[in-house]
Amino acid sequence: MSNSIYSYPEQYAQDIVSSFDLTPPIDLNKVCEKLDIKVNYEPLCSIEALLIVSRGKRNIILNNSKAAYPQRERFTIAHEIGHYIMPWHENLQQCDNVVDFKSDDDFECQANDFASELLVPKSNLLEDIKHKKISISLIKNLAEKYNVSLVVMARKVLKHTDAEAVVLIYWPNGKKYIQMMSGTFKEELKDGSITKSSAHKLLTSYNTSAEIKSVLDSSIWFKESKNTYIIVEESMLQNKLGRVFTLLRKADDGDVLDLLWDI
Repeated sequence: MSNSIYSYPEQYAQDIVSSFDLTPPIDLNKVCEKLDIKVNYEPLCSIEALLIVSRGKRNIILNNSKAAYPQRERFTIAHEIGHYIMPWHENLQQCDNVVDFKSDDDFECQANDFASELLVPKSNLLEDIKHKKISISLIKNLAEKYNVSLVVMARKVLKHTDAEAVVLIYWPNGKKYIQMMSGTFKEELKDGSITKSSAHKLLTSYNTSAEIKSVLDSSIWFKESKNTYIIVEESMLQNKLGRVFTLLRKADDGDVLDLLWDI
């Protein structure tokens, strides 16, 4: 690794990927071994993870009383590595709700940016999404390839696409949480339940598919604008979480032809 002082967390992650010759899925055991960081599991009460650097020893402690799925654990470890690597971060970090990309804590947001870039390097991702239509299927396949969660991959894909798209979480009461908007997405979501959407259908109907793709008028999801257009909605039921994961994207000619073919 170089001794450069970078301006952005992502640059520190890129330095690790390059210096350690890493390829996805990123081997965090190798990263920790190279950095002489030990990962341990202990009950930590209310917090999710700890980074402790003291007397030449570097330890990441994960809360073993909170069951985390493997992808979440990987992100947490990468997050703590980020705290260690970025020189302006303290040697003692207590972290909770790690995958909160809208945290008011700048250090936590920086560690998340580092973890996202370490686990999903931009240089690799750009090759994987080149000339490909943004879809839930693509996001799912890439999440599996990089061994990260759906949310982490969706955020990275939308950050680096030219498509007009947004990924959100939709709850039964109509509440919506925007995970990520692409740089070209400018619309504003309607408030309340979107009753004509596939997302709403998945949460209120029985014996329905776990995933639905629909081609809809933009006025169904977005607040009033001068011009309406056709959008693609892809919604996936996350039954255990009691919510739907939804991708909205401006339709292209191919989407419209698919709709006509289905009819």
